[in-house]
Amino acid sequence: MIKKFISWLKSVFVSEKEQTLEDKISYLSSTRRMEHASKSAYQELQRQGCFSGAAPDGNEIEIRTECMQLDLSLTDFYYKKISKQITDAKTNINKLSADVSIKLVGLSPSAAEAEIIASLAQKKLVLNSLYKHFKDTEQNLQIFKGANGINRDPEMPDSDKASIIIMGVFIVFEAIANMLFLRQGASTPTALLIAVVAAVLNISISAYLGTIYRWINHHDSLKKSKGYMAVVAAFLFVVFLNSFVAFARIKIAEEGDASIVNTTFLVESLFLYLVGLTLGSYAFIKGYKLDDPYPGYGSLHRTWLAATEDFNSEASEARQTATVIPENMDRKIQSEIDSIKYANDQATEALDRTNKDLNEWSSHREVLDNAFQGVVSAYRSVAESHLINKGRKVPSYFSTPAKLENNKLLEATKLEFSEVGKKIFECANHRKQNLEKLNNARTSLMDWRAKNLNNLISAHLP
Repeated sequence: MIKKFISWLKSVFVSEKEQTLEDKISYLSSTRRMEHASKSAYQELQRQGCFSGAAPDGNEIEIRTECMQLDLSLTDFYYKKISKQITDAKTNINKLSADVSIKLVGLSPSAAEAEIIASLAQKKLVLNSLYKHFKDTEQNLQIFKGANGINRDPEMPDSDKASIIIMGVFIVFEAIANMLFLRQGASTPTALLIAVVAAVLNISISAYLGTIYRWINHHDSLKKSKGYMAVVAAFLFVVFLNSFVAFARIKIAEEGDASIVNTTFLVESLFLYLVGLTLGSYAFIKGYKLDDPYPGYGSLHRTWLAATEDFNSEASEARQTATVIPENMDRKIQSEIDSIKYANDQATEALDRTNKDLNEWSSHREVLDNAFQGVVSAYRSVAESHLINKGRKVPSYFSTPAKLENNKLLEATKLEFSEVGKKIFECANHRKQNLEKLNNARTSLMDWRAKNLNNLISAHLP
């Protein structure tokens, strides 16, 4: 049961090729193989003229061939693994051996300063233009406030869109009200046309006159008159327009069916008239409040705000672009630090795996060599014993121990591994120096950034 479990573990954790090699080497060392060699010796002794040559016979050559084939398989298996690992180690050692000084040339405070200045220079023309416009609008606003004795912030409406929507609602409401009353004496299309035109004129012209009414707040008495004229014009217009609509309704009704012109009809007409006056008056007030009460102040202030926002937005973008330059350099330095540490880890791991595989390779080959000697010894001992008993001469090569030849590729690989190990040891100090250079460069860059970045940006921005 235990043997089956061990066999299962081997099938899971050991590759098929490696398992096969181990099995073959194990078989070569087994009692079964020794017995097979002894049997081959007995069979050979039955032949006339056996063991009379100066060189090993076919059976011994077969044993040697079997062992050499296993040796070649071991070599092929381990050399492929180890060669790749050594190549990986060399690649990473080359990275560790490279001097970072050249890379740091473009990651220094002076490089950051030059790149920031170049970046800001690209934005300078646009920024100068926006800054000039901003200062011009600011000066115009200050002159206007001084000339008109204004020492307050403008009164701005909460939302222009909301005011426009309210005006639209007034128009729709008045149009519907007009149409409902007008359709009693006129056809629906005519009623709709009169209702819409009357509503649009009542609301829009009243609102417009409300904007003119702001001139009543002007310090110049002559210009104040425009405000007075606007309120008079608005009053006359609203009264005239709504009187006309009410009169038209009565007239149209009388021409269609005079019987409908009764007290109720007249009350409805009066209601319609009052609705028109109310909405027109409200539109006038809304028009007045669409902007600051002082004529021109709101417009100048909005122009200055827009210029300020345009300049600040462009300046903020330029500042952000400049700010990230040393940050990007810092990330590159950190990436280089990480790369060196990773290369060192990879090289070390590759050499550790190589050392393990070389030991396994050597161990397997030693077992193979011992097995080879054991099988040959079993074969020769049987033959030697019977040859002596028969008084025959024992071949001279029996005195030469059977041994596998040195594996030149294994020895060369060990030598290469040793040289690579020396290189990673030798470059340890260089790696340390590179890391110190990188860390110092990072510290220097961040110190410069903290001390000089804001001043540098400010010096190159309008």
